[in-house]
Amino acid sequence: MLKQLTVLLLVLFVAVSPLQAADTLVSQDDQFDADFADDFDDDFSSQREISEVLIDDPFESFNRGVFWVNDKLYFYLLKPVARGYRFVLPKPA
Repeated sequence: MLKQLTVLLLVLFVAVSPLQAADTLVSQDDQFDADFADDFDDDFSSQREISEVLIDDPFESFNRGVFWVNDKLYFYLLKPVARGYRFVLPKPA
């Protein structure tokens, strides 16, 4: 147990170290980033306002019913069968 905890802490330390180093690199002022951001600041400001068009789904009630059946079928039948198959099947397979 102690060995596993030590390995876990070591992995976390190694994984976090590059993130801290990356934060210091990002915090530096970089002229390239400033120039790059300026190019894309007002790309869409000259575009006209586009209104959202809502399209009715004529099969919405049918789609909801099919989704409900599939959800229940997966949860109560297919998932237990998959778990049983995984339990019965040998590990190397």
